[in-house]
Amino acid sequence: MENLINEKFNSIKELVHEYDELKGFLNKLENNKNLIAIIQSDYDGPGLNYSTYSDIVKQTIISAIKNRMAEISKQFN
Repeated sequence: MENLINEKFNSIKELVHEYDELKGFLNKLENNKNLIAIIQSDYDGPGLNYSTYSDIVKQTIISAIKNRMAEISKQFN
């Protein structure tokens, strides 16, 4: 019984830690001054606007982080 409680506590602790890390990363991404570094190793054409591309990538990552945070929150509700 004690092992089960310890396992449950450890899994909860890991989820809380993950949530906190995601929240910190999300705060940094939502700051408009912070950009995502984009490296294109297979692109050989003109006209790629890295600022716009960074914003698109940032929004995709922000969406994924918010989804994961919502999944974690559901486990506590």
